[in-house]
Amino acid sequence: MFEFGDSRLPARFWSKVHVVPEASAFPGACWIWSGAQNGSMYGKFWDGERDVPSHRHSYNVLVMETAMPSMDHLCRVTLCVNPDHLEPVTQRINILRGNSPAAANAAATHCPYGHKYTESNTYIRPDRGSRECRKCMKRWAGHPDSVAHAQKTHCPQGHPYDELNTYISPRGDRQCRECVRTRSREYQRKRAASSRAARGGR
Repeated sequence: MFEFGDSRLPARFWSKVHVVPEASAFPGACWIWSGAQNGSMYGKFWDGERDVPSHRHSYNVLVMETAMPSMDHLCRVTLCVNPDHLEPVTQRINILRGNSPAAANAAATHCPYGHKYTESNTYIRPDRGSRECRKCMKRWAGHPDSVAHAQKTHCPQGHPYDELNTYISPRGDRQCRECVRTRSREYQRKRAASSRAARGGR
């Protein structure tokens, strides 16, 4: 149990924190950060050199420095900086503990078509570690749409399926490299615009 107002953190840090006992059902009061936030609703604090996540700074100072990439809020309140409510974890564990589609998929025992994820029926994609149903993979490999797609010489955008522009995914299907690059650039553009908006246009 840590003490609110601990002198190891500066007064300017504590001036932005408020104790809110009813913020969650987790044991102990949440220490809610009221200072600056990033675009993901997490607090940020200037440590004298750079902006750092306020909850991670609290844990690093009051508990110990951690190299773990993620800090799980056990209380599920992202603005809480109470180290009793924080646990250093891997990014994967942090995602799987949440309510994201990745977490829901990891908890599923059957694929969307009702096939059980047994050891023999589960394929782990080497590129991103996600699960796929082997029965469905076999089904779609022989689907008329898949056969017709394999016979096409150009992608829907008109780019040729030649040696340089063709990517074969781990599932064995073809993808247009130019279209993949275009989608990636568009994603990065939207992400940068969102980041600028979160910073107030700076």
